[in-house]
Amino acid sequence: MDRECVSLMPQVCDVLADSATSLPDDTSLEKLLDWIKELTKTGGSLLESCPCLLEFISTVVCNSALDPGVLSFTLKLTGLVAASDNGFKMLQECSVLDLVFNLHHWKDTGLWEDPSIRTGWIQGLRSMLQHLKALSFFVQSGLIEPLLQLQTDTSLFVVSAANQLLAHILLFFQPPFSAGCNDIGKKDEDEESIPASSTVVTLETGAEYTAVVIAISNYLKESLVPIGNAQQRQSLQLLKLLALLLDQAGPLLRDTLLQTVADSLEELVKLDHSQLTLPLMNVILAAHR
Repeated sequence: MDRECVSLMPQVCDVLADSATSLPDDTSLEKLLDWIKELTKTGGSLLESCPCLLEFISTVVCNSALDPGVLSFTLKLTGLVAASDNGFKMLQECSVLDLVFNLHHWKDTGLWEDPSIRTGWIQGLRSMLQHLKALSFFVQSGLIEPLLQLQTDTSLFVVSAANQLLAHILLFFQPPFSAGCNDIGKKDEDEESIPASSTVVTLETGAEYTAVVIAISNYLKESLVPIGNAQQRQSLQLLKLLALLLDQAGPLLRDTLLQTVADSLEELVKLDHSQLTLPLMNVILAAHR
């Protein structure tokens, strides 16, 4: 069945890349994406199974006239392809990655205003960030700052996706020496566990990871305390993120986070915001587990 479906992919790509064609709904695109995800679990190269995907991505990302749903699908698809070392290398050699995840490209076309594009961008990065080459690309492309800015997005879906990506980066790429063997991979009822990367971290990627930790920690420090009632929603989201990080972080990451945000947490306690009491307690419990 999969072989028959794979043989149809060139025609499917042609239909999706044609801006004049009547488009399927988002549900159909998500089902197609789920099927492609299953292909990646077989261990083979996605581009070897479906070589048409490379041309499809290269074509679609340059066509701003396409439906935002198709463009968002393409962002997510690019992340799936780039999740493997081989797929990442091929996309980078064709300069596709630089264009797909380039914010200026999406802003210049006016498409960044569409929440589905922002969500696709985040989820594409999340799928791609499964190896150290992807982390290097993320850092060297300066993507941490725009990701942090999305923490205050007007769309709750975008904020949630951005939160999950920050957690994934910090927890997945923890150096082995800082990963608590009994902590990583734990799962609470309402939180997704994030496995630690088993890849050996080089000095260069170690420095890049450290830069990400510092940027995120400082952002939490500066943004945890709400200025007025309007920012309480953001504080709530960040407290949930911090509780997740502290619960699954190894000793080194946990200590770094706590040292950075300690003053902000103390200030939050003094402010006594009733809506933030429970998430603040969860942070304290996670810090003292």
